[in-house]
Parts: sequence; C-alpha cells; structure tokens
Amino acid sequence: MRKQLQVHGWWVRLITGLAALAAAGGAHAEFLRVTAANADNNSIYDVTFSPGNTTALNSDGASHGSFRALVQIPNITTGTVDVLAADTQNGQIVRYTPAVGATVASVRTVWSYATAGVGPAHPDGLSIDAAGNLYMVSSKLNDDSTSQVWVLPAQSTSATGYAATPLLIDATFSTANGVKLLRETAVATSTTAAWSPGDLLVLVGNASNSGSKNNTNDADVLVYRAGSIAQVLTGGGPRTAPDAILISPTQFPGGEYPLGMDFWPADATVTHATLLIATTAGRILRYDFSASGTGYTPSLVQVFASGLGSGLQKLKTGLQLVTPYAYVSQTLSKNSGQILEIGAPTSSAGNNLVATVSQGVGAVDGLAVTRNDAVAVSACLTATGCDLSGGVIPHQINASATSTPGGNAIEATCVVVSDPRVHGGVCDGTTLNVSTLCPGFGNEVIPGTMCGASGPTGAGFALVRTNAPGVDGIPGLLVYSQENPDQILPPAPGLTNPGCPNAVVAWAPRSDAVPSEGSIVEVDPVTGLTELTELTGYCDSAGEGSRGMSVFGVGFTLNTAAIAGGMPGYAQTKYNSLYATVDGANIVPAVKQPLESALGIVNAYLSQGDYACAAAQTVATDALVGGDGSPATDYPGDTNNPNPWGEIRGRLANLYFTLNTRILGNKVNAEWPLVAPDAPPVCPAATASLSAAPANIATGSTATLTWSSQHAYACTASGGWSGGQPVSGTFTTGALSSTTTYTLTCSGLGGSSSTSSATVTVVPPPQINSFAANPTSIAAGGSTTFNWSATGASCAISGGGFNFANLGTSSNLTVSGINATTTFALACANSVQQTVSATATVTVVPAPTIGSFTANPTTIAAGGSTTLSWSATGASCAVSGGNQTYSNQPVSGSLVIPSVNATTTFALACANSVKQTVSATATVTVVPAPTISSFTATPSKVEEGQSSTLAWSATGSSCSLAGGGIAVSGLPVSGTYNTGPI
Repeated sequence: MRKQLQVHGWWVRLITGLAALAAAGGAHAEFLRVTAANADNNSIYDVTFSPGNTTALNSDGASHGSFRALVQIPNITTGTVDVLAADTQNGQIVRYTPAVGATVASVRTVWSYATAGVGPAHPDGLSIDAAGNLYMVSSKLNDDSTSQVWVLPAQSTSATGYAATPLLIDATFSTANGVKLLRETAVATSTTAAWSPGDLLVLVGNASNSGSKNNTNDADVLVYRAGSIAQVLTGGGPRTAPDAILISPTQFPGGEYPLGMDFWPADATVTHATLLIATTAGRILRYDFSASGTGYTPSLVQVFASGLGSGLQKLKTGLQLVTPYAYVSQTLSKNSGQILEIGAPTSSAGNNLVATVSQGVGAVDGLAVTRNDAVAVSACLTATGCDLSGGVIPHQINASATSTPGGNAIEATCVVVSDPRVHGGVCDGTTLNVSTLCPGFGNEVIPGTMCGASGPTGAGFALVRTNAPGVDGIPGLLVYSQENPDQILPPAPGLTNPGCPNAVVAWAPRSDAVPSEGSIVEVDPVTGLTELTELTGYCDSAGEGSRGMSVFGVGFTLNTAAIAGGMPGYAQTKYNSLYATVDGANIVPAVKQPLESALGIVNAYLSQGDYACAAAQTVATDALVGGDGSPATDYPGDTNNPNPWGEIRGRLANLYFTLNTRILGNKVNAEWPLVAPDAPPVCPAATASLSAAPANIATGSTATLTWSSQHAYACTASGGWSGGQPVSGTFTTGALSSTTTYTLTCSGLGGSSSTSSATVTVVPPPQINSFAANPTSIAAGGSTTFNWSATGASCAISGGGFNFANLGTSSNLTVSGINATTTFALACANSVQQTVSATATVTVVPAPTIGSFTANPTTIAAGGSTTLSWSATGASCAVSGGNQTYSNQPVSGSLVIPSVNATTTFALACANSVKQTVSATATVTVVPAPTISSFTATPSKVEEGQSSTLAWSATGSSCSLAGGGIAVSGLPVSGTYNTGPI
C-alpha cells in the first residue's frame, strides 16, 4: 500500500509535469503555482510552465476594469487555494475560489470602494502576512491624489474572510512635485539587518513617462515595522511616516525606475535574504542593506538579470526543488505579454533567463507565486493516494465506512535551506520555533532531537502544512504519509540525502487550526508550545502514520547527541508519550482497558531491556487497535484528541520502528502494519527462576525470595504467597512457623509460561536430652567419658582448653589429661545455627597426704596400750597392724590400741574419693618383763668389813642394787659389783 503510494502517486505526477515542462527550457516539476492576470481583458489564469499554455480561472473579466495585482491565499472553509485580484480601475478586491481541477467554483467581491467609501480608490500591490491580512496600495497613473498604504484585516467570521473596512496605514506621500506613485508591497518572512518577519516593505516608483506631475526620480523602498502595523490593526490609527527608508531617491540608479519587488532567499552570494527590484531598464537588481545610526545603506550586490526588455511589471519569487526562481510579468504591447522565469545568475552579466513559461497572453500585469495546492480529500482515499506537494510527502488515508472524510485539502511548503542549529555538520540540540523560519506555519516547536540534514547544504529541511478540516477532526482514520526530500531538497552534486532509516518524518497538529485539531502530549517545557513529533514508522522512503494531515517535517535526521539515555531512553520516551495519549483519550472503557493492559506488557519488556519481545508485543497491540470493527465508535475522541485511533496507530508504528530498527538493528519494515516478508522479532518462551535465602530458617524467622525471568511480561505467585508480581524482584516472607513452599509462574507472549518453586524449611530448635561425665571426679591427669543425647545438626564439647567440634548428636567421648577441676559445656546447634547448651563438671580430686602418724607411747609393756595419732588429707583413713584393721577413720584423729603384746608396726593408709592412697607407719615396741637369771654374792659370806662381789645375769634394760647401804642404779643387766666393806 505504501509502496504504491510512493510509486504511483508522486511518480505519475512527476512524469506528467516533466512532459508538460519539456519545452520550458529547464523548468522544474513541482507544485509551485504561478498565477497571472491580464490587465486589459481581466483574465486570470494558472501558468502550466509551457509556452502559451495556461489554465483559465475566471470568466467574468468583462465585468471588471483592470486587474493589476494578485495574491494567492488558502481558503480554510472550502479547502481551496483562492486568488484575490485587485481591480484597480473599479476599486475592488475580488476573491475567486477555484475548485479542484482549476475551474471556478465561486466569485465574491471582498471589498469595494464604491460600497464602503473607505479604502484605496485604485488598489494595487497586494500582499498578505502570516495571519492572512491583506496589504495594498492605492496609486494610479495620472492621478496624484490617491497614494496610500492600506491593510484589510482578515476576519474568519466574515463570509468574505475579511473585514468590511480597510485600515489606513499611511497617506503621507505628497512631495513638492506631486504625489509619489506606490507600486508594490511585500511582507518580510525572514530576519536581516533591514527587516524582520512581519515588516511591510513598500515600493515607490516613478511616473515621469506617464504624464504624471511627479516627473522626478522618486524611487524609494520604505519599511513599516510589524509593531507599527500591529498598532494600526488594533485601532491605533495610521502612521505619519514610514519607520525607515531602505532606498532613497538619491540612492537609486539615475534614470532607472523600479516596477516590481520581492525577496530573494539566502544563497552562495549572500547568506541571508536580499531584495530584488525589477526596473524600467529591463534589469533586475539585487540589494543588500547594512544598518547605521542614521538609517540604512543599500548595496547593489548583483545585477541579477539584464537585457529583459521594457514592459516589466510585477516581480515574484518562488522555490522549485529548493532552487529559487524569479518570475516577472512583462507587457510587450497592448494585447501581448509573457511571463519570464529567471534563475540565479551564472555570471556577472546576469544572463540567467531560464524560460518563457507563458507567452502570447494579454497585457500581463498581476502575478502571484505560491507553494500552495489543493485536492479533493476523496483522492487521498484511493490505493495510490493523493499528492499535493509534487512528491514531497504524498498521503493515503485509511478510513472505515463510519469515518469517511470529505472536503478538500490545501497544502503549502516552507523550505529551510540550512537549519540554523547546525554548525559545521553538528546540531547544537536546541529547539526551533517554526514561526521564526516559516511565518504563518504556526508556533510548533522542532525539538533538539531532530535537525535538518538534506539538500545542498546537508542541513536543510522542509515543513509541509496541510489544511484538511474534513480529515483532521474525523475519528477512526489513519493518514499514511511518506517523505521524499529529494523532490524539494535535492542534494549537492555527487551527494545523497539521508535515506530511511536515518531520515525521519515529523508531524504535529496545526496549532492555529480553527476548529482546533486538538493537541498532543509532546510539549516544549520552556514555551509550552506543541512539539513537532518524530513519527517514522516504516521505510519505503521514510513514512509515518498520523491522525491527520496537519504539519509535516521532511528532510530531518535524529540528533542522537540530544537524546537522553540513548536509543533505549528514546524508546521509553516514545512509549511514555504513547501511553499518555491512550490514557488521556476518549476511548470506550471496554476497549481502553485491554489496550492499556497490552501496552503494559510492552512497558514490562522495555523495562527489562527485552526489545525483541517489546517489538513483538507492539505489533500485537497494533493488531488489537487495527482490528477494531468500529474505530470511530470505540475511539470517538474529543476536542483534545479528535482521532485517538489514528494517532495511537501512528505512535505504535513509530515505537516499533525505534525498537526493531534503531535498537535491535533489524531490517527495516517497508509497511505498517507489517506484511510478509517483514515480521516482528521472535520473542522466546518465558522462563522463571525463584530461590529462597536462607533456604532453612529458625522458627519465627523470615527468608528473602529472589526471582528473575526472561521474556516474561508478568508473574503470578502461589503457594506460600499470592497475587501478581513483577518479572524480577525480591520478597521478604513473614515470620514462619512451618516449612513453606513458594511458587512463581511467569507468562510471556504466545501463551508461554514457566514455573519455579522454592521451599523455605523451618528447622526446629535443638534440644539436649542428657549430658554427663563418668566419672565426674578424677585424679589429676585422669580421664572421664562424656555421654550425651541431643537433637539438632551437630554438637561440640569445650572446657579447660579442650575443644571437640563436629560431634554427633548422640555419642560418647573420653577426655584424658584433665589436670584441674573443669566445667565442660556441650553446645548443640541445628542447621540454622540455633544453639542450646548444657554443662558437666569434672572434679579433679587432690592426691591424699599424711601430715603425721605417731604412737604414744611407742614402747609399752606387753599387754600395754598405745595411742596412735595422725593428721592427713583425703576422704578417709584406715589403721592396721597387729592383725587388726581399723577402717573408716577420719583423716585426722587418734586411735587407742589396747593390749599390745608384741612389738607392732602400725600402718596408716589414707585415701581420697578417687581411691588414690598414701600410707605411713608407726612402730610400738612391746618391751618384755625383766628377768634375773642369777644373782650371787661371792663370797656369799664375808666378815664384817669384808667386801663381796655381787654378780648377776638378768634381762631388762638396767638393774639397780640396793641394800646394805648400797643404792646403785643404772647398772647393766649382766655384771658384777663390789660391795666394798660390808
């Protein structure tokens, strides 16, 4: 469909135009419209760029006096490009409304001096400004009383399109020699040192060769500033003088008088607009101006054309394929004339006549050149579409039976040869108001993300403004438009304009449309004005779909340096604008809800960076919108957006184009909606992965679920949780008291889904059933065996420098080498590191000691007794000896041993609680009874005074003698003793 639009639309028109232009000596095929009028027979006709070939626009010439000025103006109401003609002789402005096909539909007198009694008696020099206000002069040869400048305000509520009474701008043209002859007006559309957009230039001529009283060279170019004009339009009254004089009589070539005037665009000679003036010398002079403190200095920068002959009348300029041309009407004789097409000079001689585009016409005077065309909207509904722009941006309307558009469409073009934001091939990323370059095109703003990139400068673009009231307010239709910048901005030789996908198409509703065409969500944050929106949706040449035929931009490329977040950020911005459009539009709720849900899937994929799935879902969403059986009913719109169905589809195409081509780098799609072989990227089946950390928790604790998915747009929880979940994220469980399983199912395109589960195990706390040491008391360096029973994962025993880890929950362990009393701890943990502990003390008992062990007496007689005494440490003591044992004795005490009959060694044995023993002995000697085996005296008989020797043998320890005055002790048990004298 779009391919047919390109080939059969503009190409057929181009072939036809070329055939008609073959004899025009190099004229160009484009929709530039040149209209002329013969002053004598008052015929108005379009020039078809073939010698002698014209198309008549009126048949009422006999009822008029003399047509000397024309201007073309769009008729919004009828959808046509009308012609306003100034009948200088009868003092009238007549409006012709040509139907499509160039036959007159109606004629109306817009204003008449005879009826109003106010205004220019002899109107001439017509021009219009961006608002449609009509400027004119009153000046007639041989009548020096009527030189005035007037404006007829545009008035949309009037049946004629204008107010009933014009307003006087200036009437101060009297001189000492008469009254100046006013010839032409022109409204500036650019900015130079001499003028700004909206300023009115007035050309003052000379009438010395016509019998006028003004027989001096009073050639002037005057300026009335836009601010001064505004004061007149708002009731401030006429001016008392022009605001500036650009060319004074003394600055104009002597003997050479001006006849026609228009602006010439910037070119290689002068980089800004200049002024062309046709003169009585058969020349066209090109002037530039410099400002000074006292006024302006004109500079004749070029003899633009020469040798054209006499009889020159009006001069108008226009662009064909970005190349400017000047058109001059020329009266050769009373009933013979021609129209010349003049290109930029190729040498200083000014030999630049391109063609005589019309000859054999009458005394041609009035001339109008415009880039306007009109066509019946019904032509745009055909398979080949309609073309109002000479192939620049043909259109094809896709409409349902319940939303059939009607009426006519008018299209005009503004060419910007060089985007002022581009410097050295680099765009500065600032915004640009359309009105600064294309007055009358509205106040739409070109964002910094789009910059001119076409034409001979490599930085040009064109704006195409379409007035189509019967299209732009109709719900349920989609306008396909595709650009061909080569048709209006041909590149420099050897170069090419950017092609799709680098080339982009822009669109916006007209900001000044009445009735309003609604608004869009893209608004410049600084000015609050609507932005021109990039809407490229397919590549059969760059094309787009939109809700209307409003303002289009061609020849742009994206300025990626001004795109925040790169292409992913650009795609997200496109989605945001799309969703905002849907959300704010008047759409039947039952239709709007599933549409927003479908868009939510697109956004889910965008947020994941899954651009293939986002693109696939965009196609599916467009199928949802495009498959609606009653778009005009289901998408009725409102004054804010009269055709949401068409806008949504255009934005969907643009989003898909950004995803599929700009981000994924896939082959561009040639149409929208997609048709074979173009197919959206494949969105793989959805996957899901869910995990829990920790997987094991203590009772009353929480776990964190973490999940991710691929190629999924939504996830649903079940099991231990529920509800919709994002396609990735985390979730903290509540405090759990039992083992819980969580399940997540993620869904993708094509019905694919994936399920993943994670179980959080609640681990019971550990318990110690028993823990004991056996024995609990040991000798230093001894050992004990620990026995325990517990629940959990593992246990450990520590204490006294001992550490035994990774022990089972039920076992025994022998620990040796315990040298001090120690409390051992058993710590048992479960898998989530909950612990419980118990203790067992192992007492190291000191070795027993005996401080003393004695018998008192240690020597006794047989059968005598002795007392054993001791002092010891330990648990208990025992005494043994003499075949007796005395057990369970205290560690300190005494024991009486009776009847010891024999010497006995007694043993003291003391033991501690761990059966360590220590002993000591004490001997009790039993002394036998003494015996005397013999005791003799020798002699046994003595005389007095004699001595005797006593002899004895005994047992014992010592003996003593007594008697006879002898008392001796300490004698041995066996011995003798001399008694001495007895």
